[in-house]
Amino acid sequence: MVIDAHIHYLPQEAIDKATVSGGFDYRALLKGELSLPYKRLQDLEEILGIMEGAGVDMAVLNNASWAAQGLEVCKALNDGYARVGREYPEKFISCGHITLQPGQETVDEAERCITELGLKGLSMVSSLPDITPDSPELWPIYEKLSQLDVPMVVHPSVRFPLWEEARNTRCAERYPENTILPNVLWKSFTAC
Repeated sequence: MVIDAHIHYLPQEAIDKATVSGGFDYRALLKGELSLPYKRLQDLEEILGIMEGAGVDMAVLNNASWAAQGLEVCKALNDGYARVGREYPEKFISCGHITLQPGQETVDEAERCITELGLKGLSMVSSLPDITPDSPELWPIYEKLSQLDVPMVVHPSVRFPLWEEARNTRCAERYPENTILPNVLWKSFTAC
C-alpha cells in the first residue's frame, strides 16, 4: 500500500471561517490569481484523481498552516476533515488541527478531534511569532497527546523561527513517549 504522508485539503467549513491572523489575510488566498491553487485544494475528486494517477492508495490529510488563524478555524478544519474521513475512510487518514495557543480550550479541542470526531492524529504549525512548539505553555497539549496515544505532525512554517535555541530539546525530553514527527507519518499511521 502506498500512503502519501502530506496532502493538503481545504474544507468549506474552514473557508467560511477564514480571517486575518498575524498580519496575514487568509481570505486573500481565495481571490484573484492566488485562488487557483486553493481551489484545487478544495476539490476532493481532483485530489483523488491525482492520487490514482500517481498510484497512491491513501493519503494523510492536514492543512496546519490554516490552523495559525486560531481555535475557531481549527474547529472548522476538524469538522471538515471528520466529514471527509467518514465519506472516504479507505482513501484518507485525517488529522485534527490545533493552534499553538496555550490553554484548556486547545487541550479540549485535541481531545475532541480524537474521541468525538474520530480523527487519527493531530497537526500543528511549527511556530508563530510569539510561541514555538517547545514552549512550556504548550506542555498540557503534549500531556493530552500522550494520553490519547496518537501521532502529531508538525508542519513547518517558513515565516517564524522554528525552535528557541536554548529550549530545542525540552519538549522531547519531557515527553519521550510522544510521536511528534515533521511530516513523516506513514510508519505511525499504518495501524489506523
